[in-house]
Amino acid sequence: MQAGERLTRAFRVNLTALSLLTLVVGMFLIYNTVTFSVVQRFDLIGRMRVIGMTRSEVLNWILLEALMIGVLGTVLGLVLGVTLAGILLDQVTQTMNDLYFVQTVNSLNFSLFSLIKSIALGVGATLIAAYLPAREAASVKPVLVLKKSLTEEHQKIRFMILGGVGFLGMLAGFVTLQWGNEGLWVSYSGVFMLIIGSALLVPFLTLVFSRLFKPLSTRIFGVFGGMTLRGIESQLSRTGVAIAALTVAVASTNSLDLMVSSFRTAVSSWLQSQLRADIYLSPPSLLSNQNSQFIDNLLVNKYSSLPEVDFTSYYRRFQTESNGSRI
Repeated sequence: MQAGERLTRAFRVNLTALSLLTLVVGMFLIYNTVTFSVVQRFDLIGRMRVIGMTRSEVLNWILLEALMIGVLGTVLGLVLGVTLAGILLDQVTQTMNDLYFVQTVNSLNFSLFSLIKSIALGVGATLIAAYLPAREAASVKPVLVLKKSLTEEHQKIRFMILGGVGFLGMLAGFVTLQWGNEGLWVSYSGVFMLIIGSALLVPFLTLVFSRLFKPLSTRIFGVFGGMTLRGIESQLSRTGVAIAALTVAVASTNSLDLMVSSFRTAVSSWLQSQLRADIYLSPPSLLSNQNSQFIDNLLVNKYSSLPEVDFTSYYRRFQTESNGSRI
């Protein structure tokens, strides 16, 4: 029983970590969306600044838009998540009933704390992702706001700085992973450092590779090859973040696939170690935790006396409360 609980707890921790990783991917997408929205409205922002709008008003304006996006996306995500959870719950329960034991689950365990936590994560992640482009739009001088090329140059400088920070983050992640024996969450912290560090490094690498491979692309694909890489470089504020989001998304997909495969292998090994018999008999019951039923002794003696049966054993399982928890 304890081994099964540890296995379930490890699976829950893995799902939590991957959920947070998915949230990080969403933050990149929100950042890219807000940045694109700001760039598209540079002329409007410049005019508003010229006629007297302050930096704090520009910042609050963009953050308010992000807040509305976050609230709407979070509410829709909660509705869709609960719906999918109900559908998947029926499928998982049916699989358990078909393969292992009868399990009856009538409703989802959805607490108020989970609701508040989901709203806080969704809205908070949106505001954090939108803060940088909002602050940048508010801090640029009105004359420079009207010049998009200068803004892109500032973005390139910032991505170079973020690339250095990302490289240091990756080094910190590697060092943290060397202490993986200190605990599961220490290992997860190291993995997140690697992911965030690599994501911060991607825009800088995009700039480097676009300049490095521009002559080769022009030679292979002609004029359009060079134009493509120049376009990626000139719009680095959007293309770099999009590539970083795609990088994290691909990493999340691979991590989920590896995690599911590892968990399937672990469950198979655990079942083989726990369920050593070829045949298990249990009294008929619609509930998996029903312990008031007994197998008739005549039936037990009948099957035990069969020549094909080498060995039989018996056990009973009871569930009771101890110190507020079920054992």
